[in-house]
Amino acid sequence: QQTCAEKGITLDQLTYKWSFDGRVDREQTGRGGENIQAEFEIQDEAATTADELGESYERTTGSGHVVTLEVFGPDGELLTAADERISAVGPAVDLSVRAETLEVNSKAAEEVLGLAEDVDYLIEQGDTVTVTATQEFFSPGEEVTFTVARNEDETPEGEVSEDGRSFTFEVGEPGDVEVIRFTATSESGETAGAELQLRVVTAEELRSVLERRSIIGALSEFVPESLKSAFNIALGAGMLAAVFLVATMMTGSRKEASVNLGNKR
Repeated sequence: QQTCAEKGITLDQLTYKWSFDGRVDREQTGRGGENIQAEFEIQDEAATTADELGESYERTTGSGHVVTLEVFGPDGELLTAADERISAVGPAVDLSVRAETLEVNSKAAEEVLGLAEDVDYLIEQGDTVTVTATQEFFSPGEEVTFTVARNEDETPEGEVSEDGRSFTFEVGEPGDVEVIRFTATSESGETAGAELQLRVVTAEELRSVLERRSIIGALSEFVPESLKSAFNIALGAGMLAAVFLVATMMTGSRKEASVNLGNKR
């Protein structure tokens, strides 16, 4: 396919046709329209949009907006086309956490401790944690203030940084679930929040989880993704079989010992 230069077409001869969610933007369509400006609203609900042909389609929540560009030559020939999905999102808060014994909740933790999926991290009793909040997608140039709550207590025990973005505290007793929530509010009233949950465990429990995770990780490296569910079942069955075998051997040893003792009598 020939390029514009090879066809003798200059950039000022090109016509740019812009469409948003299937509707042509006639104000920004035309020659020299390689750059455009657009504003998108956040989609809180499903929306129905009619395209140029009158056909309607539904955009579900969070699916974003579709921007389409078609470029035509001076004779009306379509030279190229592209589309891009753009998500219009609202303000958000991102949390990061730092501690010496921090461990992400995993399948191993669920198996060993029976943890719920909404627990984000394991942490050893007596450890100190720092949770830091960062705002995202707030209106630029506005000051954002933060508040923090620990287990719904808005005056939590611990140390809050001067800017309110970090919270440092010592975790409680084994079995406790520490729920930390940050809320950010801008000058214009935009607000967003985020929380994380930390399950406090003993050193022995954490060590058991790490050992279990190492076994699962090492063995599953050799198993295709499509077979991992079956592999986990087989692994569990294999461990039960191993326990049964050991128990049988121990029972057999006891029987043999009793026979020998009997013969000595």
